[in-house]
Amino acid sequence: MRKEERHQIKRDDLATVLESASDYVLTHRRTVGIAAGALVALALAFLAGRSWWNARQAQASRLMGELIATYNAPITASIEDLQKAKAGAPTFTSTEERDRKVIDLAQGMLKSGASGTAQAGALLYRGMAQADLQQDEDAARSFQDVIDHHSGGLLGSMARLRLARL
Repeated sequence: MRKEERHQIKRDDLATVLESASDYVLTHRRTVGIAAGALVALALAFLAGRSWWNARQAQASRLMGELIATYNAPITASIEDLQKAKAGAPTFTSTEERDRKVIDLAQGMLKSGASGTAQAGALLYRGMAQADLQQDEDAARSFQDVIDHHSGGLLGSMARLRLARL
């Protein structure tokens, strides 16, 4: 068989398949339309769910960054300290004020349904602030929650170390 004949046969096979598909779509128009609509609806639902999840993760990351920045914020006990502080960064007049703000931010994250690393981070920082406020029992519970739910990660290890220090 010559090369041109084989090429013609391949072309004929493709044309036959396309004609068969076209005939099937024409005879089963309603079923194909419903299936296509369902596929589009499924794709839209997937994209909406993914968008929602990404927005939720971005919000959790933003709140976690705010929590860390607050915990590491400088204490400005004098005017000189306040002048040295970075503009726009949070500052506090006492460690107690800062720790209470950290606890409030962590509680807000946990109440909003933070999960995964954001939840572990909120629990860890809440525990650290509670330990700084000498609320050892509450701090131990917070650290133990991190250990119970996130023991394999870095935050679980940090919670174990903090719990051992109490």
